[in-house]
Amino acid sequence: VALGIMGGMLGALFVHWNIKISAGRAEGTDFRKRVPIVAEVAAIAVLTAVTSFPSTYTREMSPVTIRALFHSCEDATSSRPFSPDMMGLCAGSEPMLSMSLVSSLIVAAALRFLQMTITFG
Repeated sequence: VALGIMGGMLGALFVHWNIKISAGRAEGTDFRKRVPIVAEVAAIAVLTAVTSFPSTYTREMSPVTIRALFHSCEDATSSRPFSPDMMGLCAGSEPMLSMSLVSSLIVAAALRFLQMTITFG
């Protein structure tokens, strides 16, 4: 229940800010008159790259990170030829849990949320 409430609140926040950003970028606005679309796209690309690179969890593409978050640590230690990269989430076959890991994941989630809100807007 708490996960559903949290997801709904984050979804509503995303939609709210996305609408505001889209309205600010619309044709005929002062922003659109001053900033060419190519310059806006280039600035968003550079900003996304610069803010994503420092964290291991945002540097990789989202599917790689999501796969690591939802795979079992036992999968990473198996002898299969294509075992997944667990991105430091496991200590052997056991999940690793520390405050630094949790804070890194929270920062990565917040950063991706902001990037998506700006990019999709």
